[in-house]
Amino acid sequence: MTAQFRPQTDVRRVYFQTLNRVVAGLLQSSDDVMVNIATRLDSLFKLLDKRDAGGLAVRTDRNDSGLPILADIIALARDVSARQQPETSSAALRQAVLDEMLARRRMPRALRLQEIGRAVYEEAVRHALPIFWPEIRTFEPVKQGGLRYTNWDHWDGGTNRPVFTQVWLKPRTQHEIEFSHFLAQARKFSGSGFTPLAAAIEFDDTLPTVALKRLKRWTLGPLYSPIFMDLPAQFGPLFDDLPPDDAWMFAWHEDEVLSVGTEATKSWFLAPTVYRETYAVDSTEPIAVERGASASRGHALMPHRVHQKLLGMGGAIETITRGMRLHSLSANGDLFEDV
Repeated sequence: MTAQFRPQTDVRRVYFQTLNRVVAGLLQSSDDVMVNIATRLDSLFKLLDKRDAGGLAVRTDRNDSGLPILADIIALARDVSARQQPETSSAALRQAVLDEMLARRRMPRALRLQEIGRAVYEEAVRHALPIFWPEIRTFEPVKQGGLRYTNWDHWDGGTNRPVFTQVWLKPRTQHEIEFSHFLAQARKFSGSGFTPLAAAIEFDDTLPTVALKRLKRWTLGPLYSPIFMDLPAQFGPLFDDLPPDDAWMFAWHEDEVLSVGTEATKSWFLAPTVYRETYAVDSTEPIAVERGASASRGHALMPHRVHQKLLGMGGAIETITRGMRLHSLSANGDLFEDV
C-alpha cells in the first residue's frame, strides 16, 4: 500500500492492524445492523491485506476517508466474483522457494515472495465469506406488514466511504414493485451527491407507483489518523505523542428519513392525481439539517488512550466530536459504548 511519514513495511503493518481493530470493535456493537456491516467489512479488509501482500498495492484516500479507494475495492470484488484457481498453489510455491534457498543458500527475491502472496490471495478469494460490495448488486425484498423492505451496499467513489442503505416501500397500486426499475434509481441516488432526504425525494418523484416511507443510511468513515490521512487542524493535538498503533479515530453516521404523510396533487383540473410523500425535517437539530435527514446520529470509535486524551481537551472536544456518541476500545480489545 502507499502512504506517507513512515517506511512502507511499517505503514502496511499499522494500517491493516488498525483496520482489524476498528472492525473488531464494530463487531461488538449493540447495533445488529452495524455488526452485519462489520462482518462483511472484516472479510473485505482481510482480502485487501492479502491482495496488498501479493503485490497489488492498496491505495488509500488521504483527503476524505483514510480508507481504500473505490478502484481497488472494485478490483477485489471482481476477483471475488471470478473466484479463479491460482495456476500454482501457495504450498507448491513455498516448497519451491525453500528448495531454492537450500540449493543457493540465500534468501529468495522479493518477487518470489510476492508470487507466493498472490497465490495466497487467490486461494483466499475462492473461499471468501460475503464481502461489503462496492456497488448495488441485487435486491431481495421482504414483506413487512404492508411494506416492502430491502437494503444494499455502496462504496461511494466521491468520498471513498462504505455506505449501507435500508428502505421501506409501500406500493401505490395493486401491482408488485418493479425492482429492476428501483435498482437503477438506487444506483443513481446512493452516492454522496444526494443527502438522504434528497435521495428519498428523488425516489418518490421518479417512482410514481411506489411510496418510500422510510430510509436509513449508515455512512462509515473517515478513519482519522496522522499516518493515513491529511487531518483537519483540530485533530493535530489529539494524536500528538501517541504511538502510531493508537493514533486513530473512526467515525460514522446514521441518518434516517421518515415520511409523515402523503399529499395528493394535480397539475391541472383534468390531470391525474399525483401522490407525493412529505418527509419530516426538524429545524432544531442542526446536524440533521446539515446532513439532510429527519434524524442523524454520529459515532466515533477510538482506542482508550485517545478517549482519555480527548476528555482532557476541555472545550476543544466539541469541535472534534460535534455531539457524536463516543465508543472506546480497551487495550485488550473490549468495546465500551457511549462512554
